[in-house]
Amino acid sequence: MFATLARGRHEAELMVAGIVLLVLALDWAAMLFAETILKWIGTTLQVFAIVLGVTQVALGLQLIVHSLSMIGVFTERAT
Repeated sequence: MFATLARGRHEAELMVAGIVLLVLALDWAAMLFAETILKWIGTTLQVFAIVLGVTQVALGLQLIVHSLSMIGVFTERAT
């Protein structure tokens, strides 16, 4: 997406490529040291994963309900 937005600007394309390479390098380093990382902060990461999972489910349900109400499946109640 960012490469498309940076179309025609060489500096911006290089910056996007650099950011991609940085993210890939950080991911590679995390995989190399996964056991050590999990030894130190494994429980914290598990709690964080649960919180993010619940948040993702809630946002998905909100999107589904909103979409259904936009196409008329649900009607709004008068209060």
